[in-house]
Amino acid sequence: MTLTKKIETDAGQLGIWLLNEPLEQLLQNFHFTETEKKEFACITSEKRKKEYLAVRTLLENLLNFKPHIIYEKSGKPILANSPLHISVSHSADLVVTIISKVNIGIAVERPDRDINRIATRFLHPHEMNFVEQTQNQQSAKVLLWSAKEAIFKCTCLEGIEFSRQIRIQPFILAETGIISGELNTNSETTKYQLEYFFYENNVIVFCVEIKI
Repeated sequence: MTLTKKIETDAGQLGIWLLNEPLEQLLQNFHFTETEKKEFACITSEKRKKEYLAVRTLLENLLNFKPHIIYEKSGKPILANSPLHISVSHSADLVVTIISKVNIGIAVERPDRDINRIATRFLHPHEMNFVEQTQNQQSAKVLLWSAKEAIFKCTCLEGIEFSRQIRIQPFILAETGIISGELNTNSETTKYQLEYFFYENNVIVFCVEIKI
């Protein structure tokens, strides 16, 4: 397993790993802590086992030290004993992580994912109208889903309604781009800047909160 790409961005350091090795090969190159042994033993899915190993190996490669990952109640990963923020995502064939000094969120998805059956659950009617006016509606829907997922991962809030509380502004679909989004709660509106690009038949989106 090899690091496919490392990208330095204004938001932080992004790493991409092509997950194409069998589980046995991943295990050969991984050194478990006692905590990791216990966590790994609880995983039954082979795909989840590969993701577990790949995420930690990728983070170690980016950080130059072995990470100790803990999770908030919402499922958000945290680097123990470190001021750095991390976010993690994986698709069928990629694992992506981003490390930043600020709160961050990342998502990766294949543009050919069948997303129509859940579109009405995460798209606001205004966003649906935008999609219908877009030439490549499939890619637009997957990008909107990924953008909302990245914003969700950037917050530690639970029970967020994607269609109502997370809004993405219209954008021009290209190979790379910057788009704007916001998260609306009862108490405030938080704005985000999102960057996206297509890579190895996947779309990768990461976001940071805009400080006002």
